[in-house]
Amino acid sequence: VFPWITICAVINNFYELRADAFKYCYVYRRPFAQPAWNIGSWHCAFDILSSIAIVTNTALIAMQPSVRQYFSSYNDVEYILIFVAAEHVLLAMKLAIDFAIPDVPVEVEIERVKNLYESNQALRSQRSNKTLQAQKSITSKH
Repeated sequence: VFPWITICAVINNFYELRADAFKYCYVYRRPFAQPAWNIGSWHCAFDILSSIAIVTNTALIAMQPSVRQYFSSYNDVEYILIFVAAEHVLLAMKLAIDFAIPDVPVEVEIERVKNLYESNQALRSQRSNKTLQAQKSITSKH
């Protein structure tokens, strides 16, 4: 009905592209990052999720017919107990790894303490400079 619509659409898309590029570059800005000491409740959620993953993956492995054939010399109760024991061993390994590896690496903790010390030193220096300037201004007025 309107053969020029394709040219109009191309012109419209060109201007819309330029307008969106301008908005993304100059109008919308990324918000400032807010520092956090840890990941909060996500740590607990990931811990629970990894424990559930160990249980479900062990159960899925135990339900495989090829694995059942490998343990064919055991009866059903012994077969289930083997996989429950394997699950508990894996959960104990997860707990040991959680305990052995710190949440914050030593190097990061050292840098954090170093930055805190340097910022405290700079704050003390700034306060002492302000105090000295205030004392000088008081003595110069008298």
